Amino acid sequence: MLEQSKIIDRFITNIQNPPSLNLENSRTEGPKVNFYGSWTGELGLPSEISTSLAGLIWNDIKISAVAIWRSPTTFLPLRKLPLDPYHECYPTAANLICLAAHVILFFNQLVLLTSLPLLLFFPPSLIVLFIVIFLFINNFVSKTLNGNTAWITSSNQESWHPNVGSNSEKWFFINGSLVGKHWLKLNIDRLSTIFGRPISGIHNSTYGVLFDLIHTIIQRHLGYVTASTRECYKALRSELHSPHTAKIFLILHGEGAIIGSRALDLLLQELPHELFSKLEIYTFGSASTHFNNPYQSTPPGVRPPIAQTRVLGHIEHYTLSQDIATLIGPLRSTSSTETSSSMETRSEVTNPNFAGRIFEIEGSGFLFNGDYMNTIFPLPLPGNSPEASMVMETIPVIQKNSQRDSPQLVDSAGDLESEFGFENREREKQRSRGGRSVPIGRFKVKDLSRLWQYRDGRSPAPREETPRMATI
Repeated sequence: MLEQSKIIDRFITNIQNPPSLNLENSRTEGPKVNFYGSWTGELGLPSEISTSLAGLIWNDIKISAVAIWRSPTTFLPLRKLPLDPYHECYPTAANLICLAAHVILFFNQLVLLTSLPLLLFFPPSLIVLFIVIFLFINNFVSKTLNGNTAWITSSNQESWHPNVGSNSEKWFFINGSLVGKHWLKLNIDRLSTIFGRPISGIHNSTYGVLFDLIHTIIQRHLGYVTASTRECYKALRSELHSPHTAKIFLILHGEGAIIGSRALDLLLQELPHELFSKLEIYTFGSASTHFNNPYQSTPPGVRPPIAQTRVLGHIEHYTLSQDIATLIGPLRSTSSTETSSSMETRSEVTNPNFAGRIFEIEGSGFLFNGDYMNTIFPLPLPGNSPEASMVMETIPVIQKNSQRDSPQLVDSAGDLESEFGFENREREKQRSRGGRSVPIGRFKVKDLSRLWQYRDGRSPAPREETPRMATI
């Protein structure tokens, strides 16, 4: 407990004292990107085992408070005039109604929470009346935001690629905090436009900034199963069993990553692990405490293969360096002793139980369309190529570490798996012992991102069914 507290304090110190940015270079070269390969070292104890509930919540509060102090604009959804009609703050009547509803919910909940101590001095009848009025306002406004449906399907069929078999692929999306039915519809339509496929959205209902924050803490540390978790579990279970479904894609944002991680844990306990090879998971601004992806078991009497493989087909996490959700999520699993030119990286591993590649992109924000999609998968503007993405064209700083997988081979077909087995991994340990940040000139972010290969109805080259250490 004491050691983990020291690690958290060092982690906070790194957030408090980032190096100065070269603003001129950032204008011309785009945001800096750190790349972290999948964790291949020994896993530590889960955080809920090694730390008390009070300690877990306190760590989240400390990191969040420091991040807000360092970057107060993180919570400002509008930092520049949005030109993308899918942006949550694009000036339409529906978006303005959503923003106004969140303002009402925030002040309504703030009044309740700050007045709770004062209610002790009032008679019970006034306390009941106050709570009834609060609940009426909160439920009415929340209902206006959320609607009555748990599922929403993308409707922009003109963006769907004609060669994509909708029956063999299933794409699911779970939204993060503050997202009502209208913003969820914007999210899945934006994804459908990018990837040229129909997207099904599982709605994680919002109840306002403050209540969503409390809801997130409860889900992170108490394992609370919500209605959207049950919907995700049922959908994935059905498609994993279906012989007609060749691939399943689960895209998660913010609090939605907690929901997806919890549903995955339940499914891994119940279903045969052979079914999970067709499942790929991609998160943006993940607020989850962990992401499990166990190694495939070796049958009795069979010698271990040259290279172990994981159960799930693939996992990637996309993070903005100053997004609070990612600071208490996947970025707490990163490990490096070096500093990149634009970001201070974490000095210790505080949660290695986070499977998958991690892309840390310099920037702030939390909105799915307005911040993450516009940064990583921008829609083409007049005069720009549809391929244009400053993030994807960036040469990342690959964080070399003996306990992380590292890209080695890239072929012309775009199969971007690292193919080194135990023998090669031992040589890699010798080269990278102690942990170093090394820019690898031949790789760009788009060369390391599997999700990028699915845009516009495309697909990456099929994987070879040979034993290897896959970067997942």
